[in-house]
Amino acid sequence: AMRKAAQLGFGGIYVNPDVGGSGLSRLDTSIIFEALSTGCVSTTAYISIH
Repeated sequence: AMRKAAQLGFGGIYVNPDVGGSGLSRLDTSIIFEALSTGCVSTTAYISIH
């Protein structure tokens, strides 16, 4: 799950695009993580912290 999440860019959701991130806002990130947590809270927590 973690490798797939990394491939999908979840590690850099609100990181600036000029350094490889998605550049989304904190609100966008919160909405994404809220949706992810309906599947697995532990994995979502790990991704959001790292």
